[in-house]
This record gives sequence, structure tokens and C-alpha cells, in this order.
Amino acid sequence: MNNDHIKMLRCLECGGKLTPLPEGGPAMDRLSCEACAIAYPVLDSIPQMLAGREMRGSGHAAPLDMGKPHQQEYWEHELGPRQADHAAIRAFALPKLDLVEATLRALGDDPKKMSALEIGSGSGYLTAWAGPRFGSLTASDYSTNRLRINPHGEKVCCDGTRLPYSDDAFDCVICGNVLHHVSVPKDMVMEMRRVSRKHIIFLEPNRNNPLMYLYGLLQPAERGLLKMSLSWLRGLCARCGLAETLATTHGLVLPNKTPPPLVGTVTAMEPYLRPHFYLVVMATK
Repeated sequence: MNNDHIKMLRCLECGGKLTPLPEGGPAMDRLSCEACAIAYPVLDSIPQMLAGREMRGSGHAAPLDMGKPHQQEYWEHELGPRQADHAAIRAFALPKLDLVEATLRALGDDPKKMSALEIGSGSGYLTAWAGPRFGSLTASDYSTNRLRINPHGEKVCCDGTRLPYSDDAFDCVICGNVLHHVSVPKDMVMEMRRVSRKHIIFLEPNRNNPLMYLYGLLQPAERGLLKMSLSWLRGLCARCGLAETLATTHGLVLPNKTPPPLVGTVTAMEPYLRPHFYLVVMATK
């Protein structure tokens, strides 16, 4: 983690700037608030910017309560062996990012000159392909386990509904397949709006695809996708005061499930088969 990113981080309690400690030591193990002296642990170079994980008088971080057991298992489970260069991952990520980049450029913005925050980065399926398209990108996730296997450099463990940044900290905030895991999605969207200077981007599962809907019914940790339709997400953006710039469905390749020999065939079928598996929605403040 570089000093520029550390300078962007803010204390969750008072909004104060953070100082890496120990000063002049071989490796920082915490970030201390200059205003209120609360410190946040740093594990494997990943700041733990979560409420409830602060190091207070005892010097020890409190255990984190992640709510429902199936959600805790989801957040802390390390993903399978597929890496970012897997054929299914490329087929999932690249066309959607091409669409996002084309939309940004059509709006007069150059991604290479933009700073971006990705929420729900996980092990880096999207990060690996999004990072090179932006001037800078910070990967964030609720799970340190997932971030440990994410090869990206700038990472922070945080809650998407309580981001450790000041207002308008990034040009663009991206949320990939995580909004449907949040108990109150509006809280996350409003927090994304707060830290973004302009653009907010969502990639989410499409409940109107029968197979995706069935998946949501069968997997307790995925039940939140049962409300994720294009009209629902567009309405949520409107309720959060965002101006829509793109709203579409996209793709039939499942990054974790599509067998490699079928990726080419499934990709070729995408222009002809509906409904697609995913939603792509972009908006501005």
C-alpha cells in the first residue's frame, strides 16, 4: 500500500486523517487517527477499516460480527481455483468493462485519467481487468481472506455501507456482484454516491433469468438477487438521486461455473438469447 492511498483513508469514528505506525518501523501494523487516536489493524498490508475492529485502550481488535451465519460463511470463504486469466473470467469481465469504458468515453471522460474504487473486489476477478483501464484503482472487500488472494496492490478491508473515505474521494465507484448481499442496498448506494465525484457503476445478477432466479432460491447467501431486476436497480438509483447513463442486461457466461470448453459457444450465443444473466447500470451524481 502506497502513501498516497494511506493519505486518502479516514477514521470511521471522527473522519480524521490516519498515520501509519510504528513510525520508521520495518512494517506498519496499524493506522492511528491523528484526531482521536483510535487505531486500525493492518494485516498482510491490508488496512482493516471496519467498525468494531478498532484498536482502543486494550490494543486488541474486537471480533467482527458479520450478521447471519450464511453471510459470514460467504464473506470469509475463499473462492475456487479459477484465476483472472481463466477463459470464463475473461469472457465474463472483458465485455462488461468494454461497455463501461465506452460509456465513460461517450460521456467525455477518459478512464485513464480517473481514480476508481471497487467495492466487493474479492479475489480479483474484475479487479485484474479493471485496474489497467483506470489511472488508479483501489480494491475493497468485506473479507480479508478474499483480499489476500487478490493480486492487486492497493487494497482495503471495509464495509461498503461505511467507507473509510472523505466525500468525493474517487472519480468513479464500481460495485460488482455485491449489492445483492447487502441487507439495505440503499445504504450502500448512498455511500457510493458520497465518495464518488461523478460516476457510479453496478454489475449485478439478473433475477429475470430463470436459472439465476433458481440459483437465488437454492443458495441462502444469494437470496438478495431475487429482487435484482433492471427496473428495480434503476428505481433504486433514482431514489438515491442518481442520473442514469446506462441500463442494460449482458452476458451468459458464469465466471465460476461455465466449463472452459463451452465458453466460446456460450459467448457466441449471447446476442441471440435472452434474458441475460447480468445487469449493467451506470449513473452520475
